[in-house]
Amino acid sequence: MEEYKLHTRQRKLLYLLNCRHGIANGKELSAKLGVSERTLRNDIAAVNEAMEAYGLQIKAVPGKGYYLQMEDRKVLHELFSGKENIQTKEDRIRYLIMKLVQSEEGCDLRDLEDDMFISRTTLENDIKEIRLRITENKPYLNMHRKGNFVSLDNDEIKKRNILIRLYCENWDYDSRDGIVLKDDVINQEILNQIRTEMKEILKKHEIELDDFGLIYLILAIAVSYSRMLEDYRLDASDRICTERSVCEAVRELMDRLQILWELEIGEPEYGWIAAILEQLVLLNFNTYTKEEAASRTDLRCSQLVEQLSGEMKERYHLDFSQDDRLYAAMLIHVQALMNSMISVQMQSRYLMEELKMQHPFLGDVSHYLCRRLEQLCDLKLDQEEENYLLPMLITAQGKLLENLRGKGIKTVVVSHLNASLTYYLMDRIQKMYAGKVELEGPFPIYDRDNIDKVHPALIITTVQMDVFRQFDTPVITVSPLIDEKDQKKIEQHIQKAESEYLYPKLPNAQEAYFRKDLILQIERKADLTEVLSIMEENLRGNMYVSDEVQLDLKRCYYALLKNDTLFLYVIGDKAQKTIASVAECRYTVVWKQMRNIRKIMLMVINEEERCYLGSFYQMAMDL
Repeated sequence: MEEYKLHTRQRKLLYLLNCRHGIANGKELSAKLGVSERTLRNDIAAVNEAMEAYGLQIKAVPGKGYYLQMEDRKVLHELFSGKENIQTKEDRIRYLIMKLVQSEEGCDLRDLEDDMFISRTTLENDIKEIRLRITENKPYLNMHRKGNFVSLDNDEIKKRNILIRLYCENWDYDSRDGIVLKDDVINQEILNQIRTEMKEILKKHEIELDDFGLIYLILAIAVSYSRMLEDYRLDASDRICTERSVCEAVRELMDRLQILWELEIGEPEYGWIAAILEQLVLLNFNTYTKEEAASRTDLRCSQLVEQLSGEMKERYHLDFSQDDRLYAAMLIHVQALMNSMISVQMQSRYLMEELKMQHPFLGDVSHYLCRRLEQLCDLKLDQEEENYLLPMLITAQGKLLENLRGKGIKTVVVSHLNASLTYYLMDRIQKMYAGKVELEGPFPIYDRDNIDKVHPALIITTVQMDVFRQFDTPVITVSPLIDEKDQKKIEQHIQKAESEYLYPKLPNAQEAYFRKDLILQIERKADLTEVLSIMEENLRGNMYVSDEVQLDLKRCYYALLKNDTLFLYVIGDKAQKTIASVAECRYTVVWKQMRNIRKIMLMVINEEERCYLGSFYQMAMDL
């Protein structure tokens, strides 16, 4: 394997571009890497120089950004695999888990120090993190320590589940040669053998799997093969397959591979793979009704989903009780979690960061659900779980919005233009915002009475009507061409109207939550911890927060908004008045490698006003 001379940030740059599937602009990339655009350009030049001989280059598109061009994706895979590429804490932990799982006697910490070129302190901290992930949480695989030796319990099924997850986390879905964590056993030849036989048999038995299911099953069989070669065999399977067609398909598949590999496969291996396939079939792109999903999952799943649905309604004022699709999807997902089958796609993280900025309130909800599922399912869940839940919530909220607004937001078109241009304008609006607006009109400028009779939520006009007509309803003046500026204005008003459908109206005007003495100007460079400390001191100093209210800002949920505002909140007691503090920073503040934070908004919310959280998020986005 080649040793590519790239440092951690340059490798992350390649990772981000690979995940982007297109052009990423320089500002976006520099923000995610936590560097200036000048440093980004220097990194790109260094990467191109180092990787030119291997056919991997970062190409620039003037005025748009950068994209990744490569002749062979194997080069990219090698950049993120192998011992020489242990660059970050996650790299080290992954490497250590692989070593511990694959060693029956355990590992000598002194050898690991030399092998990984890290200090004993760093190694001990990594061991603590591994203990937290796999011992104190599912799969609850005990870790043993004797002097310098560390080992894991010889629970074969738990070890296999850990290996499958590690391989899945590092699969490249953009290539046929998808595996990144290669070793001497699980290599491309073995994977191709499994894939070829498996696709034929699944087709024969009319069993369908999505991409994740196919990859998961391939890797499960590959892990089974590698463990059997090392003479680590199953005594029994932890689950029993009840679907006859699945059992028959696995029997035929493993019989073929047994002959191909010249390796005797024991009966527990058949049962283990069959149980996995049965669960993967359940997780496939099937649309189940609420009743079908309930019949295919454990009763405990229904109880948990009912509980979480109630908590979302009480805590976030989100009533998804009539959404059978969400209910069924959550049932299937909880069942998968309880069986330790979690869909992990590292490359989706880039997309999910953008979705969270577009839907910060639902990002908060998905974070809460993730923490609750950890508690209820005895699991250690990470960012991937939040990323899985967020699109489900966005879809459910979209359906809820459709039900609430009916045909769309009632919008009146007022035009001084001739009929031809006016109907062209209306047709453009209808096509661009189909389902979001219900158009009424057109009306001439002078027809105030008929406009009022419609009771519109929005007026779109071709003239500056506010000069001679006053309306309580928002009025937007546009060109018949609907340029980008017009689109932005219309979209902002539509989003505001939609938020009024979705979230309860605030008990007070927005101005009531802000005080002049809580609007701070930070003129010097300061990190986030320092800015938050200044804000807390100001809140307490001005007696807006009592000593009884604990501002534990380390445990808050932080949301970065599209307007470069970082929003966070603390829930106070019933006596606490809901108040907002805003820090406007002259110099950008860095938070988790985000460099473009210009404002920080901290809210202390009365516990009885938590139900208005969606509206408070909207208020922060309007800053």
